This record gives sequence, structure tokens and C-alpha cells, in this order.
Amino acid sequence: MSRYRSSKPMTRRGKIALCVFTLIFGLIFATVGGVVIGGYIGEKNRCTFETQGVVVELKAYTTSSRKSSHRTSYHPVYSYEYNGQTYTHTDQVGSNPPAFTAGQRLTIMVNPDDPTEIYVPDSKAGWFAGGAFAAIGLVVMLVSFIIMIRILKRPDKYMTIEDELKEYSREREQTRYPDPDDYFK
Repeated sequence: MSRYRSSKPMTRRGKIALCVFTLIFGLIFATVGGVVIGGYIGEKNRCTFETQGVVVELKAYTTSSRKSSHRTSYHPVYSYEYNGQTYTHTDQVGSNPPAFTAGQRLTIMVNPDDPTEIYVPDSKAGWFAGGAFAAIGLVVMLVSFIIMIRILKRPDKYMTIEDELKEYSREREQTRYPDPDDYFK
């Protein structure tokens, strides 16, 4: 006796349910990507005061998984001045390799209503992360949608050759052909 149970082919309803699940999964990914990109667009629109800043430090954040593989990302810490006061800001998005080096000077856009909110035009990591989520979500949704359309277009049940022959025989038996002798009477 085999250790593994033989699997039955997935039913049409099961395939459609799987497609709907993956559509929802893709929608969640695309939405997260859209929210991240929307956040950056909002920051860009609110942060209108231009100042010069410097990367004072690269904070290393290390994550690990069950497989004990460690991943380190480097988040830049910016220092900048606004209205004579010095502020520091740690970027929420990091990268590996680091996008900036300690001591690097760059342009920082500051929100005049909230000087702790900044936008760094040279930082592309957040845009990339949001774009990646959105792209993955859209691709998953597109593929799931195409597969679901193909499943819905197919007939519910395929006929085997034996079934087609039985159907043909049944139709032939039910068909009444006129008697040729009736034409000569």
C-alpha cells in the first residue's frame, strides 16, 4: 500500500474557487503596492520646502527566518535643518546594498506644516517596493483572470469517444427514415 493517497482531478468548481482565491490574493498585493505608492505621492506633494541634508548613519536591521538565513537591510538616517532647528529622520525603507553612504549630502524636501515629515527625491527604495507589490499583484490577477475565463468557456463535462459513439447510436436509433417504397406507391 502506498504512503500517498491518490489525488483526484480538481473539479471545475474547485478550479474556479482557486482562481477567485488567487484573484483576491493579487488584489491584496496590488492594493498594498498602491497604498505605498500613494503614500509617497502624498509625501512628495506635502513636502515643499527644499533644504540640504546629510546621511549621518546607516542603521542595519537584520531579519531571520526559520531556515536561519539572515537578511540585513540598511536604513539611512538623515540630518537636516529647518527654520534653524536640526532634525534627524530614519528612513522606513532600507536596501542591501545601501542606497547611500554615511556622509553623503543630498536634497531633502520638508513638510512646512510638520518638519519631521520629509521626502528624499534621490531615494528610490520605497517607490521600488510599492511598484513591486503592485506589479506582482496585477500579474497574479491577470493570470488568474485568464485561467478563470478559459475554465468558464470550456464545456462542463468532456465526452469520451465511447460516450460520443453511444450518443451517436442513440440519435441514429431515434431518427426515423422514410421508407423508399412509400415513394413508389
